[in-house]
Amino acid sequence: MQIKQAAAQCGLTEKAIRLYEEKGLISPPMTEINGRMFRDYDEETVRRLQTIAALRRAFFSIDQITEILDHPENIPAVFASYREELQQKYTDLKPLLEHAEEIDPTALTSAAEV
Repeated sequence: MQIKQAAAQCGLTEKAIRLYEEKGLISPPMTEINGRMFRDYDEETVRRLQTIAALRRAFFSIDQITEILDHPENIPAVFASYREELQQKYTDLKPLLEHAEEIDPTALTSAAEV
């Protein structure tokens, strides 16, 4: 299938798919049609793209996804690191959230009041 159909099936943009190919996450097979070479997004590539999309929605980095896909034996270590990153982000953002919860947004008239 062409990139447009693969993108629709995976919920990704064509630009994202091209990025994942550039980063080496996917390598769609090439097909020759009338002397020109075209990428053929086969079922295996589409399944891999769906996995990548799910991991990106969970905020895994490209490097983490590469490690997960290329070295499944490292998934426990990657996930442990991912969980630590999320915990640190939560710790960093918690005071901001608490402050934001104290503010009545309907009473704001300027950014200076935030």
